[in-house]
Amino acid sequence: MKVLIVDDSKVFRSRLVELLLTNNKSNKIVEASNIVEAQEIITESSPDLLITDIRMQGGSGFDLIDKLDGKFKKMIKVIITNYSEEQYKNKALNSGADYFFDKSHDMEKLLQLYDSI
Repeated sequence: MKVLIVDDSKVFRSRLVELLLTNNKSNKIVEASNIVEAQEIITESSPDLLITDIRMQGGSGFDLIDKLDGKFKKMIKVIITNYSEEQYKNKALNSGADYFFDKSHDMEKLLQLYDSI
């Protein structure tokens, strides 16, 4: 499985990679710090799982998912953020995200989803 993690925090990306690799799945995990990098990676490698933050330099996770424009229907799209208010969740799901998780409270849910794929 190919995974793309998009977040402007290197610390968060590194920690998430570490957590994902603990389950012994053979994976290719790629990181991007903004949506421009993410778009290039998606075009080149078509990941199976996209995990993105909302707010980043150069655009948001919403923008990234919108730009996918339905071309990557099999890709599972997850937004994980510290902005867990209902309005953000609704916007995420309406923009095409499959899942919405809170960084502070839902990491276990993200790992469970990852293990189930």
